Amino acid sequence: MTAPYSQSLHTSLSQLPHDQLLQLVWNLAMQQPLLYESLARHCAGRPMEREPLSPAQLKQQIDQVFAYLATVSAYDYEDDYDDEYEYEEITTLLQQIAARERRDRPELLWYLIERANTAFAEATLATVQIELAIAQYVQLVSELCPNLPERRPHIERLVSSLDWELMGHGRILATTRRGLETLAGYPLLIELLRNHPALSIREWVAHYYKQLGRDDAYLKFRREHLQHESQYLCLAQFWQQRGDTRQYLATLESWLNLGAPTDSPSVVLQMLEAHYAQHLDQANLVRILLLEAQWYGVSLALYQRIKPLAIALNQWPEARQQLLRLAKVGAEIETLSRIYIYEEQEDDAIALLDHPQCYESTTVFIADGIKQKHPHQAIAIYKKLVQAYLDRKNREGYAFAAGYAQALKHIYLHILNTPEPWRDYLAQLQEQYGHKRSFGDEFRDL
Repeated sequence: MTAPYSQSLHTSLSQLPHDQLLQLVWNLAMQQPLLYESLARHCAGRPMEREPLSPAQLKQQIDQVFAYLATVSAYDYEDDYDDEYEYEEITTLLQQIAARERRDRPELLWYLIERANTAFAEATLATVQIELAIAQYVQLVSELCPNLPERRPHIERLVSSLDWELMGHGRILATTRRGLETLAGYPLLIELLRNHPALSIREWVAHYYKQLGRDDAYLKFRREHLQHESQYLCLAQFWQQRGDTRQYLATLESWLNLGAPTDSPSVVLQMLEAHYAQHLDQANLVRILLLEAQWYGVSLALYQRIKPLAIALNQWPEARQQLLRLAKVGAEIETLSRIYIYEEQEDDAIALLDHPQCYESTTVFIADGIKQKHPHQAIAIYKKLVQAYLDRKNREGYAFAAGYAQALKHIYLHILNTPEPWRDYLAQLQEQYGHKRSFGDEFRDL
């Protein structure tokens, strides 16, 4: 509030008769619990007594609290967001609801939960007190409504809340699920949730069938809802737990027919790979590893793993050709360079230097890999790198150039055993750049 308005209010209040001012403060205290508590703490003697708020007044108080909280977030209360943060305003509301008669509490708690959901659409709030409100609501309903028909409206109310914004925060969804399982039991929840639009909620139904021991119903439901890898994994684990290896493998293999998953790595691929490796099924293991290369790209480690397996199966030429084709299609130039150096195919590695995606790190790797058999080509690569950094004409460039010059020195002195060309090259650089102090600093030790 700005100073002029504040002064105007102060003037108006100071002109009120004493009894009117007292009545105004009293009325506000009756409507605002926090104001009441603050006034009570500042009054000598026993706190003033007041009549408890009616349900309508309490709902109005709930509206006011969450209208305020919707304008802030938990970040306004602490430096770091914390789901465990407790708002004094909500604590007071829960205390007031607890002071009401038991039969009034469920509706008041649900009103608070609904209003919290509205606030969450506008602000990020801590959730621990909302989780408590849901748990209290469930406990009261279970005590006040001992029979399932009496509970059903409350159960359906909780089911309807599963689509709320609120469910995506903290442990609200988990708390609501526990509440539903407490009040409803699995059979009713299966009836209410089997066609729920959310995949994560429908997965509860599969769990309930398993908990009830209704294997036939579980299998029927699971087969009707096989879309995602996690669902195939659940079905495969069902067969694994029953010792049916054939169905276990068939389920995992059927997932492969859907094509590459969006997320990597695929757990199904990992499970099949582990199974076939454990059972020494080399043919299927090679097939799975090649599929991994197709889905996620080739690496030298994968190439090296497949090679001895494919050789043992007399399939290496075909497998190698497939791996190289995948790497080329994916423009995996670094991987290709590593494979070529590993296989001592230096000419193929050198040919990669002209590829537009042969970046500096790959260029350096190739130069280092060919220096023993092709030292002069390695020298040409390093000289080109040295010159590129010298052309920058700054200290950072001279530092990188000196690093590559050190690699040149090693080739001249320890591979070719020809120190003279190295000295001539260094003298040429000194003549051209020696007047630069930063050059001298970086090249001093060469």
